[in-house]
Formats: sequence, C-alpha cells, structure tokens
Amino acid sequence: MKPDLEQVTAWKNGIFDCNGLDISAIMRQIARWYNVEVVYDKNIGNIYPMGTISRSFPLKSVLNIIEGTGSVTFHIEGNSVKVLPGTGKQ
Repeated sequence: MKPDLEQVTAWKNGIFDCNGLDISAIMRQIARWYNVEVVYDKNIGNIYPMGTISRSFPLKSVLNIIEGTGSVTFHIEGNSVKVLPGTGKQ
C-alpha cells in the first residue's frame, strides 16, 4: 500500500491531518506525539473526524478540537486518554 502523500506532507509540516483517517489512526498519531496511552470505550465504532490540527497545540486543545465534531469525547487521567462516544452534536 502506498503512503498517502498528503498525510506524509502534513506530518512533515507539523499538522495532524485527520481527513480520511478513522479515530484509531488519529489517536495513534496523537499517542506518539504527546506520549500518552489511548484507551477506547467498548462502544466506539468507526468514526472519521475531518479536518487538520496543528501539532504545536497542547494535547487538551487538540482533543477539544476533535470533540467539537460531536463524534467523540475524551477523558484525560494522568498519562491516559480515554476515547468515549460523542454527543452527536456539532
């Protein structure tokens, strides 16, 4: 499988590019960048938030932006981020 050049370019340019990625792929990038453990609620399904976010933002800001899609919410406890179902509201 060929790497998505937009994704590679975005990473090089300091951006999380969420377009076309499911929440688990996005959270893998966030986990690596912010050195956090990600835990998923059992009710998390296939969720595809859209948009781009600067990697220079603090973790809480990045998560708040993703929460703004209404597709997921997050609970931070220590070095762990729990991904929970969202409200469905934008």
